[in-house]
Formats: sequence, C-alpha cells, structure tokens
Amino acid sequence: GFTCCIMLPEIWQPNMQVNVKWEVNPDPFPKDFPKYSDPNYDNYIKKKKANYRQYQTTVTIPEYDDSCGLQVHFLPCQQVKVTATCHGIEHPDHPIKDPFDQPEPAQCPQ
Repeated sequence: GFTCCIMLPEIWQPNMQVNVKWEVNPDPFPKDFPKYSDPNYDNYIKKKKANYRQYQTTVTIPEYDDSCGLQVHFLPCQQVKVTATCHGIEHPDHPIKDPFDQPEPAQCPQ
C-alpha cells in the first residue's frame, strides 16, 4: 500500500528514527459482510473493529543520499523495514530485498 506524506531532512543524519503504527484486520475478507443499508451494519463493523490488532515499533532510517520519501515495508511477525530510496521496489538497486506476500509463520520467533 501507499500513504502520503512524511518529510525527511534533505541530508541524512545518524540515528534518525521513525515510529510506525499500524493496524491489522485479522479477517479482511469476511463472507458475511452486510450491505451498508442493513440495519445490523453499524454493529457488525463495531464488532469487527474490536478484533483489529494495533502495533507500533520504532525503526532507524538507513543512510540515504537522495530521498523520494519514506517507504515502509511490513513483513511477517510484525516486523518493519524502512528505506528512503528513490528506487521502486522492483528496481535491482532497491535496498530491501524481502519477497512480496511472505506467509505468516505458524509461530513467530520471540
């Protein structure tokens, strides 16, 4: 996904960090999703949102020369990597090499 906007200093500085907060819907494609006009829609959404899980972590921003914005990569086990590269994810010089759509392991390392 993509979101906008974060401002980064033109010149990278050591120990720059960003606090990333995100939310996970454990059932993003339910089969029983009611229509908006359904009288139970509001209660359904309220119950669904009660099951959302919130996470946050602070990560160090790696050194950059040119920045085109901060890219945040969400990995299995609530791991996060960030980069400020101008290269797209498919570019061979993109610094994050983790594959897309990694399955969540049965158990995450502690």
